[in-house]
Amino acid sequence: MRTAHILNWIPEQGEEIIDVLVDDDIVVHLEVPHTFKQLAEIELSRVTLDRYERSLSKISRIKLAVALDLARAGF
Repeated sequence: MRTAHILNWIPEQGEEIIDVLVDDDIVVHLEVPHTFKQLAEIELSRVTLDRYERSLSKISRIKLAVALDLARAGF
């Protein structure tokens, strides 16, 4: 892993939902319960960039494009 950029962070009542762009090719979707005591309680899934992008609104696609530019530049 060279870079990681948070694309989306939604604080829910019982958990935090976070999407992270790792390098410039994969999105990791995390669901972290507010009361977690062990890392095993965190739900983690990998999503391909193409699949993630298909589900986005126009504004979210712009955020993704900026994150991809930063990742490709090494920031």
